[in-house]
Amino acid sequence: MARYSFLLALLLLLFAVVTSTTDDILIRQVVPDAVSEATEKEDEDHLLNEEHHFTSFKAKFGKKYVTKEEHNRRFGVFKSNLHRARLHAKLDPSVVHNITKLSDLTSTEFHKGAITNVKDQGACGLCWSFSTTRSLEGAHYLATGELGSLSEQQLVDCDHVVSCLGTGCRHGLWPN
Repeated sequence: MARYSFLLALLLLLFAVVTSTTDDILIRQVVPDAVSEATEKEDEDHLLNEEHHFTSFKAKFGKKYVTKEEHNRRFGVFKSNLHRARLHAKLDPSVVHNITKLSDLTSTEFHKGAITNVKDQGACGLCWSFSTTRSLEGAHYLATGELGSLSEQQLVDCDHVVSCLGTGCRHGLWPN
């Protein structure tokens, strides 16, 4: 009995140690704990140059903000995105992370778009109807500002050759 109590106490201690670490194990594997003085100096220089990067960003992409509040908000978002890009660059140096025309957008703004949520066609071989409805949904959104979901099944029903042959989800003929 004492042996089981000891093992249980050991497991609880191990669990407490593992859960108390604040570092992500994967990040610790990729980014070494020891940061060189050169890297620290580079980080300080980078932070000092955030305003310079933002000024260059606005000039390069023609960004203009109507109010000082909007300018400051976008600068904050830009700094956050710049910091995130630098972290990602450290995690995977083989990938280039750069400033783009979208660098002043929040994640929510970036993901808001002219298409509906992902649709799953499953094993149905009618990818043409899914791509067609997505294109039409996007065009409708850009023209009206209203996002609506269209039915792939209606396109399939209009494909008279598929309907006549009874092939349903087995492809179809897009020219119909």
